[in-house]
Amino acid sequence: MADWSGMTVVCMASGPSLTHADVEMVRQWRQAADNRRVVVTNNTYQLAPWADVLYAMDRKWWEVMRPQFAGERLTAVHDVPGVPCSSSPKGGNSGSGAILLAAHRGAAKIIMLGYDCQVGTGGARHWHGDHKKPLGNAVSLPRFYGQFRADARRITGVEVVNCSRATALDMYPLGILEDELWQSSSAPVEHCYWRSNIELDHLTPRGKRFPEIGLFEALREACSGSVFEVGCGDGRLSPAFDPAAYVGMDVNPAALAKARRDNPLHQYVEEWQQADTVLAYTVLLHVPDAKLPAMIEQLKKYPRIVIGEIMGRRWRKPGIPPVFNRERAEYEALLGPVSHVIRVPYSHYKTDLELCVWH
Repeated sequence: MADWSGMTVVCMASGPSLTHADVEMVRQWRQAADNRRVVVTNNTYQLAPWADVLYAMDRKWWEVMRPQFAGERLTAVHDVPGVPCSSSPKGGNSGSGAILLAAHRGAAKIIMLGYDCQVGTGGARHWHGDHKKPLGNAVSLPRFYGQFRADARRITGVEVVNCSRATALDMYPLGILEDELWQSSSAPVEHCYWRSNIELDHLTPRGKRFPEIGLFEALREACSGSVFEVGCGDGRLSPAFDPAAYVGMDVNPAALAKARRDNPLHQYVEEWQQADTVLAYTVLLHVPDAKLPAMIEQLKKYPRIVIGEIMGRRWRKPGIPPVFNRERAEYEALLGPVSHVIRVPYSHYKTDLELCVWH
């Protein structure tokens, strides 16, 4: 099996929004470095015959098209003459299978293009028009969304960005192709996890929505005036605050979507906004030590800073996501002496969480 560890991989499907200009951009990007790969599905090999892999799940498609393709050819079924069956997990459809293939081979970042999952202008289902019989034309389209969502749960530790010009898929963050292609593919694992975790795991201990005792009262005591919550997740803490004086921010689109559904009167954004108080509740413990000073400098722009977590390095642990609990003194070294501390009993860990306030 090819090893794509640490690489950025572009997966190009056959949605009607795929353009020759975008494919040419990807071609130039691919040729600029050896640590990049491109996977195409079905007829998109015709736009990108230079791609590294052609992946298609439909046996009938292989039989009818008999594509002349110089790169690696892979399928998800065992009886296509001359086409190996991939060892990667089988996806619900060819487009999703291509993403699983890239993740299986170790990609650090996957960029999606042509993943419309919806009918385009004039009823178009592909960039190339309709297939001729006996091939179908995305007859399974109503099932695609559920298939992509199910397969997304199987991907961990990989940054996946959907750069399709038009798309109905919301389980992956959206991006601009030009920006994503030329960014570094070495995004840290912990950021990739929080950005792509559609199951919203690790927001609290599993099965315990509010393991903290008296949390809302403590938050209202710690915060003052308008509140900007960094890493608000699915809006778990939002009801503690007046909707008119609260804004939450998160990098995870699935979390923000749930927050908006559960708390329709509160506001949620993806960019920093000014407020009287900035709240980082069990957020900084997921920021690596090397990146903490830059994060603290951002927090210093606010008149009042509230950091909430269980203090002490003994709580640190590796894994996905990793946990970087710190001593309170480490935050004081960057922010100065804490103004006051509010202790919140945290039953799950049989200790207290500290709400530390600087103003």
